[in-house]
Amino acid sequence: AVADKLRQEQQALVQAQRQQEEEAAQQQMLQQQQQLEDTPQQQTRQEMALTQERALAVVEEQQTLDDLQEQRQQQVIALKLEQMVLQHQAEMNLQHQQQQHQQMVTEQLQQQQLMEQRLVQKVLQHLVEQQELTLVGQQQQGPELQQQQMIKQQAPEQQQSQQLAEGQEKLLQLAD
Repeated sequence: AVADKLRQEQQALVQAQRQQEEEAAQQQMLQQQQQLEDTPQQQTRQEMALTQERALAVVEEQQTLDDLQEQRQQQVIALKLEQMVLQHQAEMNLQHQQQQHQQMVTEQLQQQQLMEQRLVQKVLQHLVEQQELTLVGQQQQGPELQQQQMIKQQAPEQQQSQQLAEGQEKLLQLAD
């Protein structure tokens, strides 16, 4: 709509210019005719014919220049419109790519959190099973052996807590 309005205004200006130039050429021809009426008729006819040819050539040349200028302005308008469309498409594509990337990152984070939760559950389940086995073993042995077992178990429990810490570190490294 803006381009059409600009074209219409452009055409109106060009037509007005042409009209003014044609009127000026006719005025010039009339002035020259009046001047030539004072000179002999043959000379007057030749000069008048030359003047008319020159005036027509000037008008045609100006018209050609106006047409070229109008074409250039229409090309500029078309290029500006095309540039706006391309810029809009580029913005839409970029927005779409950003949304896809954000969705992919979110999915990856969710999968990673799920894996971490499963690993933590396995580690906890393993620890619970070991404690249950230890408790069962302690109940089957006597109270005297329980004290010896407790002393011996302190080292493996430290190893287990160390293994748990190492497992958490590995999870954090995987998360990064």
